Amino acid sequence: MTELTKTLELKPVDPNAHKREKLRETRAAYQEALEEAFDASCTTLEEANDIVGDYQLSSYAKNTAGMTLWITRFLNPRTDPPHEDSP
Repeated sequence: MTELTKTLELKPVDPNAHKREKLRETRAAYQEALEEAFDASCTTLEEANDIVGDYQLSSYAKNTAGMTLWITRFLNPRTDPPHEDSP
């Protein structure tokens, strides 16, 4: 019996206008949540999550924002929040 193998080729496509707008909204809310958490001088992950939890973000984004703040505070202390052009 001969085996037949098919190759699937994927081509990335640009997001449509709706997805681009949702991405912009999510990024803006994420940035605002981080700035508020920095301004509140959170010292624990729990404090950061309490602030970030009030924003309309997915659970993944909320967890990431809380962890970003916590890691930044303890591994790379600085006085200002990360900006959107930060890595």
